[in-house]
Amino acid sequence: MKVWAEAEWEWHLSALRGAAEVEAAAYGLGVEMAAPVAINQRVGRDVVTVHRWVEGRTLAGSDDVASWVGRTLAALHTIPRPTLSPEDSLTAFYGTHSSDEWARWIDEGAEKRLPWVDAARGALPAVMASTEIAQEGLSAGLAVVGTHRDLHADNVLVDGGQLALVDWDYAGPDVAWFETVRAAVEFGRVAASVDGAKADLPDDGVVRAVIREYLRSGGEEGPRGAIALAGVFAMALSRLAWQVWVSLGDRPATEGERASAHENVGRVLAKMGPRVAAIERLRTGVR
Repeated sequence: MKVWAEAEWEWHLSALRGAAEVEAAAYGLGVEMAAPVAINQRVGRDVVTVHRWVEGRTLAGSDDVASWVGRTLAALHTIPRPTLSPEDSLTAFYGTHSSDEWARWIDEGAEKRLPWVDAARGALPAVMASTEIAQEGLSAGLAVVGTHRDLHADNVLVDGGQLALVDWDYAGPDVAWFETVRAAVEFGRVAASVDGAKADLPDDGVVRAVIREYLRSGGEEGPRGAIALAGVFAMALSRLAWQVWVSLGDRPATEGERASAHENVGRVLAKMGPRVAAIERLRTGVR
C-alpha cells in the first residue's frame, strides 16, 4: 500500500491519474507486474494505492534479465500516450529548465546558505549543455508512448523464476527509444556492479542484449549516437531538479530528506561535467 499524504496538489493528482491509465493498460497486456487492487482511491485528504504483495527480492548484478527487459519494453511501448497526464508531463519529466530558472534556484540556495551553491555555479554550463541535449532529443519527432518511465533494478522484483515490475507512480508519456536506451544502460551498469556497487559504465553485452530483444519483440529502432542518450541526460536533469526543490524546501519533505537532498545535489552536479564531455566526444566522433 502507498499513501500520498500531500496529493491535493492538482498537477500531482493529474500525473497520478495518467500513471494509473498506463498501469491499467500494462496489466491488460499481461506485463509481469504486481497486480493492482485499488489505484488512486481517496481516503480523507490522502490518495491510496494498493497492490497484491509480491514476495521477492530486488535484482542483483548476476541476474540475467536483459531479454526480459527488452520484451517488457516492447510490450509497454504499444501503449498510447496517456490522455490523463498533464499537458507538460513529458517536458517536466525530462527536466528541461531554462538558465534563468537555474540561476534563480542558485540565488535562493545562496540566500539559504545551502552547501551545493558553489558547485552549482561551477556546473551550470554543463547543466545547460545537458539541457540542450535533452531538448534536441525531444524535438527530433520520435514516437511518444505511455510507459513505466522508471524501469531500473530497484523496481524489478525476483520471485523464484518470475519477475515483477513495480512502482508505477512515475508512469506517463515518454519517448520510446529514449526509455529503451536508458534502461539498457541502467541494467548494463547493474550487470557490471562490483561488490554490490553499480558501475559508472555499463556492460556493453547487456546493453546490446536489451536492445536486440527489444527490436526482436517489435520495438522500433531510433537514432544511434549521441542523440540516443538524450533520455539518459534528461533523466539526470529531472532528478537533479527534484533534489534541488527538496533542498530548497519547495517540496514537502522531512528534515532527513532535505538533508539527504543537500548532499545529493552536490553529488549529481559533480558528475555533470564529465558526462557532457563524454557525450561531446561521442557527438564529434573523437575517441
